[in-house]
Amino acid sequence: MEDSSGLWQIVLGWVPTIVWAGVVVTALVLLRKPLRQLLPRLEKVNVAGVDVSFVADDLGAAARAKKVDLPPNAIRNVARRAADHADLLRGARVVWLEPSLDNIEPELDTFLSLGLGIVVLDDVDEAVSAAGARTDVVISNWGQAEQGSSNAVRLAQGLRDKGLRLPVIIYTRDIDEDYQAKPAGIFAETTRPDRLLHFVIDALEHSAHDPYRQP
Repeated sequence: MEDSSGLWQIVLGWVPTIVWAGVVVTALVLLRKPLRQLLPRLEKVNVAGVDVSFVADDLGAAARAKKVDLPPNAIRNVARRAADHADLLRGARVVWLEPSLDNIEPELDTFLSLGLGIVVLDDVDEAVSAAGARTDVVISNWGQAEQGSSNAVRLAQGLRDKGLRLPVIIYTRDIDEDYQAKPAGIFAETTRPDRLLHFVIDALEHSAHDPYRQP
């Protein structure tokens, strides 16, 4: 009898566990469809070491500061693309021609959080001098026209005269997004912070496959 009583105590001790296991299994079976619908909507906050939410917040702040209207999901999409290309972005070197850091503070925060190295200068000649074989991308605003050409065009020309095949991206609020004819040496141009990051990724991918690019 003692052995039988001990056996029943063991069995009864497992009853709550067995019951809860059955409840969990039943719940999963009943909720499997709602769960499948919910899971794709969950956003990974950190992907490949990149905090997607911070990138999205910074670019959103940049768009608001420049009063740029963005399509739905534009910020989220480029933030996730940046996370997918984290290894390409991390350690990339950028020379940025911009007269005021205040104009690009959220964008700078974005790039720095992605691990890019950035030198910001306010003079065309200094930007050309700072760029070298180990520079990956050059960003410039349009700037004031001087002797018939903008600072961005003068910068692109100066890089070519120096023998540097570097992608120059114009980032400014003064151009028309529908304007398709880019000056010689200009890789891309935009007024939108999300497209700026897209173009930087595009330029890095292009440079990685450029057989004439110096290492």
